[in-house]
Amino acid sequence: MSDIRLDCYAELNDCMKKRLLAYYERHQELLGDARSQEAIKESVDGLECIFAVLDKYQITAKDV
Repeated sequence: MSDIRLDCYAELNDCMKKRLLAYYERHQELLGDARSQEAIKESVDGLECIFAVLDKYQITAKDV
């Protein structure tokens, strides 16, 4: 796997983690809830699905 692809995956993973952490910082009362645990699992599974789709494509870095 290329460094660019790994960097892309790391950025997506960090984005997901930050969003989940921000949500549960605002709604701490939900964190232990079984539905929230399932929602976290589904979110992570969704991210893995996105990675699987990206694996079908060539990823290059865009100069900004």
